[in-house]
Amino acid sequence: GELTDPAGIAQAVKGADAVLSLLGPNDTSLKVVGTPIADGTRSIVSAMNEKGVKRLIATSSAAFPAEGDVPSWGKSVLNTLIRSGMSVFASGPYGEISTTAGVIRESDLDWTLRRVLGCHPPASRQVCSAQ
Repeated sequence: GELTDPAGIAQAVKGADAVLSLLGPNDTSLKVVGTPIADGTRSIVSAMNEKGVKRLIATSSAAFPAEGDVPSWGKSVLNTLIRSGMSVFASGPYGEISTTAGVIRESDLDWTLRRVLGCHPPASRQVCSAQ
């Protein structure tokens, strides 16, 4: 389906126990106009509410703090540098990640945001994640 098809999304989540969303920016995101990932996430949340699906697991970024985080001094500095760099050099993808996380956090769903640290090139088939 397509993120721009709310009826298709509603059909996809109908009867599900949970939804797993791996939406996020990629290396072409700097060229994207608008906020397709955040808009698609809104459609997913809306469809879940409409169909009575309460559990959402989604990816986010390690650059975004969560309530209760107690990062070390080094991680605080690193996260500040990452957020500053992303907001200057990749404002589109950074805004998408931020808005998407906000849509999920503000929903009434039982949600989990798994903050991904980074991915290696696809050829290596390895993924790193933040704890």
